[in-house]
Amino acid sequence: MERIIFWNGLQSIGSNIFSLDNGKDRLIMDFGMPNEMYEDGGNLSVTEALIEAGKLPAIPHLFNTEGFKSDLAGVSNRPYENQAVFISHLHLDHNAGLKYLPENTAVYMSEETKALYDALLSSDLEVEVKAELHAVGYNRPVKIGHYTVTFVPNDHDIVGTSSILIEVDGKKILHSGDVRKHGYHPGNIKDLTSHVKSVDLLMIEGTSFSFPDEDDQDYRSEKDLIDDFTQLLLDENRTIVINPYPRNVERLVELNRLGHRIGRPIYWDKRFSDLLRHYTTEAVCTWKKLSDYNHQVVQTHFDDIDKINELEAGVYVHMNGEPLGDYDPRYEVLMKTLEEVGFDFVDYSVSGHASRKDIIDIVKDIDPDVTVPWHTFEPQAQAAALNENGVRTFLPKAAKAYKLEEILSDEAAE
Repeated sequence: MERIIFWNGLQSIGSNIFSLDNGKDRLIMDFGMPNEMYEDGGNLSVTEALIEAGKLPAIPHLFNTEGFKSDLAGVSNRPYENQAVFISHLHLDHNAGLKYLPENTAVYMSEETKALYDALLSSDLEVEVKAELHAVGYNRPVKIGHYTVTFVPNDHDIVGTSSILIEVDGKKILHSGDVRKHGYHPGNIKDLTSHVKSVDLLMIEGTSFSFPDEDDQDYRSEKDLIDDFTQLLLDENRTIVINPYPRNVERLVELNRLGHRIGRPIYWDKRFSDLLRHYTTEAVCTWKKLSDYNHQVVQTHFDDIDKINELEAGVYVHMNGEPLGDYDPRYEVLMKTLEEVGFDFVDYSVSGHASRKDIIDIVKDIDPDVTVPWHTFEPQAQAAALNENGVRTFLPKAAKAYKLEEILSDEAAE
């Protein structure tokens, strides 16, 4: 009998984790964290302190609990004969917890995701994990006990991103991962909804429902970003500083190509330069001392914000880099620093998540029996919108074990 537990992510953007098991075999979908801040008043190990703080899920028989002072994780009837963690993509809210897993933990990800992990690691933009990482080709099923798991490509702002299909005893469960229709691969969403039809249970992200005041019509595309930046390069003679997110390497490649084409090459910091060279054969320029690049185009990470005063004032272009928004305490530091040094601030960010309308359309195209809204601050609002469009939804409680048949029953779905 299949049992499903939603450990995290039911009322947050990211850190969504669920497990599916039958007592002998267990799958865990995604393993991210909201952040790694915690207070340790009891001399706990970092892993145990993060579990105590609710940043890591208290999943039994997953962590190395030797020396733990509590039974938050590890206490259960018996370990599983077959167990694996599956990662939809390498954004930190979906993979940051991997470094806390012991070395015998099997972790599966798409081949492109594993290649990105290796590139980030060699560029000093990722940390090494002890778990065993396995790369799997798209649409190539993996058997874990009596479960069959398949990575299906989708569209998000990172390479290697996947939706994950689970098949068991004639039932189909789809974990959407993070999705959008306005990125580099909208055709992947069309293929996904065409080939993964009529699943029994769908877990769909709902980031856009967290911001009801945002207009679906205002959603920018990756093309919009390139168009706006092209015009800026043509019009602006002052120093331009850009702050993109390193894991969106497709955007980095496009920006690098654009700079060379217009004759205003981008000078990247060493880590970004090392990463880019894994993904492009075009020249990659690297800055060493910022003061040598006035009236040029340079990329900086927030870690180097204190160096921006080495440059003559110009335009600072935010492109989904850290800190992403005003919910992050570092954002206030960024804005104050830019004001002090006289840089104009413009935001060319593009959401990695589908609009509310696109989420509803994706769900309707997949046509699931039951849908679980999550990866949002407002699951009730997402559920209401789906219900209005004829979609049956289920709002689970965190860390509660549900029988799969219970969720799929007419009584459980709303």
